[in-house]
Amino acid sequence: MVEEGRLPGINKLTEAYLDAWDQFGTNQFTAEGLRNELLRESNEPENVPDENSIYSSLYRAATIGLVTFHGDKKFSIRITPEDNKDVRHEVAVEHIDRLWVEIKDEYDERMSADKQENQDKSVIEYQENRYLRTFVGYNTDIKENLEGYFQAALDLDEHSGVVLESWVSVAEAADKLSNNLCNDEQMEDNGFLYRFKKEGEEITKDEDDERIIRIFLAETRFSD
Repeated sequence: MVEEGRLPGINKLTEAYLDAWDQFGTNQFTAEGLRNELLRESNEPENVPDENSIYSSLYRAATIGLVTFHGDKKFSIRITPEDNKDVRHEVAVEHIDRLWVEIKDEYDERMSADKQENQDKSVIEYQENRYLRTFVGYNTDIKENLEGYFQAALDLDEHSGVVLESWVSVAEAADKLSNNLCNDEQMEDNGFLYRFKKEGEEITKDEDDERIIRIFLAETRFSD
C-alpha cells in the first residue's frame, strides 16, 4: 500500500537521477546511454531498468526541475545533489510558475469553450435573428419566473428578443403566456421593462428528439 501523500514513482525517479549524476555529472545524456553505462558496471544486469523505464523517470524529473529536457531524448542534471536550498527553491518556483501558466491557459480555454457552448444552447436563430431561449410550462409566471431572467440575460446587442419553448402538449399554455407578454398594457401594469410582439412560431424537435413548440417574440421598446 502506497503511503498517502508520497510522491508516485519517487524511488525510480531518485535512482535514475542519482545514476545520471554519477555517470554524467551536468553533461547531456540519453536514457539509452545511461542504461548502457549501468549495464557496463553492473554485476546484476537483470536488475538494470529498461530504457523506457529510465526515460519515464527522467521525463518526470524534468517536469519538477531536477533535470533539463533538451529534446531529441537528451537530458542533463539541472539541480545537483550539491546545490543549496536557495538554488532548489529558485528552480522549483520557476518550474511551477511555467507549469501554472500552461494550466491557466488551458483552464481559461476550457472555460471559454464551456461558456460559448452554454451561450450557443441559450440562443435560437430564426429568420436570421437571434432569440434568447427560455423553457416555459403550465406554471410559468411572467413576474416570478421571467422578469428577472430576461433582465439578467436578455442583451439587445446580441438578441432580437426571446423565444418561448415548451412541449407540444402544453402549447396552449405557452401561447397564452406569449399573448400576455405581447400585451403592452398588461406588461406596463406589471412594471415589466420590455415590450414584445410575436414574430412567428414553429414546431420542431429538441436535442433529445422531443417535439416542442417555439414562439418567437421580438423586443420592441428598446430595439433599434
